[in-house]
Amino acid sequence: MTSPAPSVRTLTTPSSLPSALSALQAQENALDASLASLIADRTPLQHFLDRLASLAPSIRQLERDLAAVDGALAGTARTALEISGKVRLLDEESGRVREALEMVRMVQVLKNSLLALRAAIDQRDWEAATRHAHRAMSIDPALANSKFADVAVPTSDLPDPPSKTLSDFRSHLLSVFTREFSRAALAHSSADISRFFKLFPMIGAHAEGVRAYADFVCGLVAQRTKGNLSKKASSPTFYATLLTALFENIAIIVDQHQPVVDKYYGGEHMLQVARYLQEECDRQAGVILSTWLEERRVHRKRSEALSHPSLASSAPTVAPSKRAPTLPWQPSSALADSTTASSIPAEDDAPDPREIDALLEELASISARWTLYRKFLGSRLGPDPDFDDEPAAPPKPAPKEQEQEQEEEKEEEADPLAFAAESATAKSIATHLSEVYEPLEVWFLRVSVQKALKIDSPDHTSSPPTSSLLDDVFYVLKKVLARLVSTGASDAALLGRVVKALRDVLEREYAAGVGRKMDAVWGEAGVGRGGTGAGGGVGGAGGGGKEREREREGRGRYIIYLNDLDLSAEYHERLLATFLAPETLAQAFAPADVARAADALGELRGTTDKFRVMVKHGLDNLFNQLVRPRLRALLTDSYASLSYALDEDAFADAEAHDFFRKRFVLGWGSVMEGYKESLTEPNFEAFFSMTVDVLVRLWEKMVLSMRFTDLGAIRLDRDVRAAAAHLSSQTSFGVREHFSRLRQIAAVLNDSNDEPASQSWRLTNAEVQAVLALRI
Repeated sequence: MTSPAPSVRTLTTPSSLPSALSALQAQENALDASLASLIADRTPLQHFLDRLASLAPSIRQLERDLAAVDGALAGTARTALEISGKVRLLDEESGRVREALEMVRMVQVLKNSLLALRAAIDQRDWEAATRHAHRAMSIDPALANSKFADVAVPTSDLPDPPSKTLSDFRSHLLSVFTREFSRAALAHSSADISRFFKLFPMIGAHAEGVRAYADFVCGLVAQRTKGNLSKKASSPTFYATLLTALFENIAIIVDQHQPVVDKYYGGEHMLQVARYLQEECDRQAGVILSTWLEERRVHRKRSEALSHPSLASSAPTVAPSKRAPTLPWQPSSALADSTTASSIPAEDDAPDPREIDALLEELASISARWTLYRKFLGSRLGPDPDFDDEPAAPPKPAPKEQEQEQEEEKEEEADPLAFAAESATAKSIATHLSEVYEPLEVWFLRVSVQKALKIDSPDHTSSPPTSSLLDDVFYVLKKVLARLVSTGASDAALLGRVVKALRDVLEREYAAGVGRKMDAVWGEAGVGRGGTGAGGGVGGAGGGGKEREREREGRGRYIIYLNDLDLSAEYHERLLATFLAPETLAQAFAPADVARAADALGELRGTTDKFRVMVKHGLDNLFNQLVRPRLRALLTDSYASLSYALDEDAFADAEAHDFFRKRFVLGWGSVMEGYKESLTEPNFEAFFSMTVDVLVRLWEKMVLSMRFTDLGAIRLDRDVRAAAAHLSSQTSFGVREHFSRLRQIAAVLNDSNDEPASQSWRLTNAEVQAVLALRI
């Protein structure tokens, strides 16, 4: 591109002129070249211009045709517009005429309905009157209140405006229906009750009809409850039965009458009936519960139980005696026959646990029936889970005076059954559970455990042997837990407090009581003080026959309590598995309370661990006192006059007589005599495993103090295998794992590696070198 020519005004010197002239010449040359190029490209442009020119005649012809058409249609269009305007005017006038005719017709219908309504009222034909009133009320209120209606409808017989006349007739019908419904209710005329009940909604008196119906059914409930209250309290659950009958009467009414109410009044009105029924339920339940408190002397019994000291430990211990075998969680005859001071001295004013038990059963039954009643209401009147709400329209602004009413309506929609949960009956039962059930249930379990501890006696007929304590305590515990779950209490805090208190009783009273009995065994029987040296025997060589007999008896009693604790853990787990089962909780609690109840009851699982810790501690004591001191003597006696520094003759003699195996089998049988038959299977497995573990450690130390020839190493390996095989035959679980180090020591001494590949090498390099140093 050429540079622009300089401005003439800038040429101020002669030397600048040639350069400016050169620039102008260059610019001129560029323009010439550009024009030449355009001229060279003119042929295609001309072709397009010629095509456009050829279209000009056609376009001019189209223009002339359009002008002709426009001229022909202009008049027609003007005529159509005029006709359309007149048609619209006719339509508007026709619509006004139709509205006027409809208005006249509806006013005539209103007038005829009012006249017919009056005639039906005069004839006391209430069904016809209801139909006429319903037809009159279905007319648009704006029309009924119009000036035209005020002029056209009144007659000499009905001179008032139609709106006032209709209102007066409706009020009269409502008064008649209410009066006749009340008469029918008093006469128990089901036909008339049904007749007038259906007429209320036809005149728009839904609320009045629901109120009249609710008064009727509430009267039925009150009458039946009064009749039941007049009966004599002849059973321990009399008042629970009364409340059950009250709840069942209401449930039957809801179940049988809900379809009728829904059909004639709409589904939302049965909920209002239920509210009225709940108010009546509160009144009748209040009377029943007040009578229950008075007749059962609940507050006096509660005060006596909480103020009276629990069964004291000063009472004499009942001498052990054999008893008939009992199934798990069935009480011994002593506990079943009497849980009072009949066998234990107590003050005359001591509360009777049997009365407390009956009181708790009745209160738990009351709470259970209330929960069932609430679940029924929820299933029949609660929101439909299959109903899919459509998005709600934005709420319109409401005046301040309506805000509170709207908030209340929203709360009712959120929980339509809140009236039952917040009723006086619910609050009263919750109060009784907290103030009566909670302390008395804990007291009952504590007293029962203390009595079971005092009347405890061994049961040698069971296998393995246990004591009456186990069945007595868990019979009561099962009853207590079943009663707690059956209450269906919705108060999670109450459940948590009761569970915590029950766990405290089980651990501080029952488990600790068993622990004290186990500690007393050592002192009373002198267990562990007799000689248990190499002389063998249960009593050892240091004491007389009476002392050995006392030690055997003490060991048997101690093992019984160990069995009690082990079975306590098992029974406790089974109880919790039963009562924490989803189907059990779902049956007892409302759906919203199941999860909270499971969490609260689950806190009892810690007691199982407490039992197992005590079992472990007791087995340790039993082993340390009676078995550990004899294991070293067992090995010493088994190796008496034996050596592993064997030549061929000594090896042949050892192979022929097998002294170690015979002595070991005999000594082991003496040490473990009676334990398998007397201990529970889990206890015996733990005790056996503990004994084998200590035995192999002592044996290992003894082996590491010996010297071995090649033949002696072979003999050691055979002795270890023989001992392991014998001990494995004594149990259903394997013990070879305990012998892995001894087997590896024998393998090192034999310069072999016969250990199974699945077992890891237990010996360190230093220990291997120490073992190799034992070879001769």
